[in-house]
Amino acid sequence: MDDHEAATVRVFVEAQGVAPTLLFSAPGITEIALSFDQNMNPFVAYTQGADAKFYWYDSTVPGMIHSQLPSGCRTLRCTMDERRVGFSADSDILLCYIRSGNFCIRYQRERYQTEHVLRSGVGASCELVSMARNTGSRVQWRFRNYARTDDPGALIQAEPFLSDVVTDLLLRSGVSLENVDVLDLFENISGYKVATPGGADAMIQPLRQAYFFDSAEYDRKLRFVKRGRRAPVATITDATWSSAMAP
Repeated sequence: MDDHEAATVRVFVEAQGVAPTLLFSAPGITEIALSFDQNMNPFVAYTQGADAKFYWYDSTVPGMIHSQLPSGCRTLRCTMDERRVGFSADSDILLCYIRSGNFCIRYQRERYQTEHVLRSGVGASCELVSMARNTGSRVQWRFRNYARTDDPGALIQAEPFLSDVVTDLLLRSGVSLENVDVLDLFENISGYKVATPGGADAMIQPLRQAYFFDSAEYDRKLRFVKRGRRAPVATITDATWSSAMAP
């Protein structure tokens, strides 16, 4: 997302060495999920006000169009379910969301026309956080406030992720979710007790010291990065240092 002037959001895609391409713009967009189909056409699921929509390539047009989902759809997420070359004929873009307390899915091969309920009774406050294909070539989903604690197909995690705690502290301080990047903080912690009033920065500082991560602000996001996980971008040798310090 970019350019929030006049409450209008412009949605771009870009790649290294390629200028950004504007897909579309619209007012009141609060949440966006992105994927690409087998032909590298973008698929964008987004929430605009109270409406859930998606922007996709319709081969019957042919061209990119916007489609609207029924009312009540929340926390839209999408991904391609199969990326291996030998299975390209069977791959789909999956569009998932929560609606009326149920976890629902729509398939590209059905042109997203049919809603299938994957899990009923997941709860009115359940949120779909993310979805992706795992190393076993299966699609997995991550939920927040999942009500079906007796679900044999789910791993119910009692301890929160560090990313959840940091996100919650920022949301309490009025920071919008779209302005937060905590993708690097996925490790379990035993919880975090907020015992005194204070801003998010004061509350996050002890977590930074305990779990060794840093924070920075750029591209309109607050980003939190674990220390020691990134490859070095440069190496300073003794010779380089001596040359730089020479008068």
